[in-house]
Amino acid sequence: LVIMSYPGELASFTTYPSGFDMLGAANIVLDGMLFHSNGSNAGIGAGNNTNATFRHIDSSGNEWGLVASDIANMTIEDSVFHDNAGPGGTGGQHGIYLANHSATPSNNVTVRRNLLYNNDYTGFQFNGKVTNLVVEQNVAYNNTLSGFSWLTGVSHSIFRDNVAFNNGQAGLTISNYTDFCEAYDPGGVGTTCPYDQNYNLIENFTVYNSGKDRDGGGSIASQQAIKVSNTDPNKTGDLGHNTFRNIAASVPGIGNQYQPIVFLDTDKDYLATSIFDHVLFNQLDTGSGAGSAVIGFGYSTNFGYNPYSCTQAATITTMTNCINADPKFVSASINYWNSAASFDLRLQSSSPAIHAGTSVGASAYDVLGNPRPSPPSLGAYEFVSITASSCDVNRDGVVDALDVQAAISQVLGTSTCGSADLLQDGQCSVVDVQRVIIATMGGACMIGK
Repeated sequence: LVIMSYPGELASFTTYPSGFDMLGAANIVLDGMLFHSNGSNAGIGAGNNTNATFRHIDSSGNEWGLVASDIANMTIEDSVFHDNAGPGGTGGQHGIYLANHSATPSNNVTVRRNLLYNNDYTGFQFNGKVTNLVVEQNVAYNNTLSGFSWLTGVSHSIFRDNVAFNNGQAGLTISNYTDFCEAYDPGGVGTTCPYDQNYNLIENFTVYNSGKDRDGGGSIASQQAIKVSNTDPNKTGDLGHNTFRNIAASVPGIGNQYQPIVFLDTDKDYLATSIFDHVLFNQLDTGSGAGSAVIGFGYSTNFGYNPYSCTQAATITTMTNCINADPKFVSASINYWNSAASFDLRLQSSSPAIHAGTSVGASAYDVLGNPRPSPPSLGAYEFVSITASSCDVNRDGVVDALDVQAAISQVLGTSTCGSADLLQDGQCSVVDVQRVIIATMGGACMIGK
């Protein structure tokens, strides 16, 4: 069953309690909807779903943009989940919140090419057991908590080509805690629950945090690129045996006490059994100096976390090709905390991240759809020189907003369809305009069907 708006349009549901109840729905596609409820519900409320796809969704003003649990073969793609703040602008939670409350793990879940911003909790969170979760080509920013979080049971999954910036807490949080178990697996508390979060691949991740959240608050101590911790008193569950590679991260520092990667549990082998390969990082000076440590391991007796440089980290974990240098993003500053539009985390031509990664297991395309060369660049963005191309619709030598306007004119028929026919099907359509927009953002100019 396909429920969709007319192509290029969004059916709007904006009166509380707007939203779709998709509980138990199977073999269904929901395509092209706008939800803004100003109430404590979800734009899309789902659960116990098999073979469900949600795409081209704009969901805001809810408690959750989308919420679902106990799912299999679900895809959430090409959507925007933002400004979910609940009734009266308070009480909101996540842009996307997925969970698993049963003994059988959720599986085959894909979350890709979504924008996740201005949500009261995280941009995207999965809580509970899941395998083969694929999170790719998403951008999470200006969320009050983490950009992304995996809690209590994500294993044998992939996180790649994602961007997190200007969030109140870590770019990616991997954590176990007891409250979830008390609610959904009380018999396993402290023995079998929380669950393992291991054998995951985290690659080509770009992170920038400013030291503040979007409201000017936040804490430097919480703004790592990646944070791993287990707050269960019995430290139940393995949070090791994960691989992190092709990472580019800038995080706020004070002295050498706040590092881009933090593992809190010194009594466990989570850090020792993890692998780090091709990591480029720098600590940002927020006014008290910045250090050169890549990893924080446990709480320091002074403040912050015990610092380990690239060389020192190699003595306590597998750390190879570690670089302490400015990634040289096109536009990024700790002063942009209240100006998210000022960030541009693509790479300058002088960036040390360019072609500095490993091709082992690397994806074919970056967050914008640009093809990855061999070797790829570090982080989510592949370096691309923006030059004249087929997306230069007005043929002025650059690809910019004027080309988008020219493409729209050809779609509307106010000018003859010609240079905007990127599909090469003899007509100009919304798809052609979308391709020009992607190219103006630094993405590949796609030609043909």
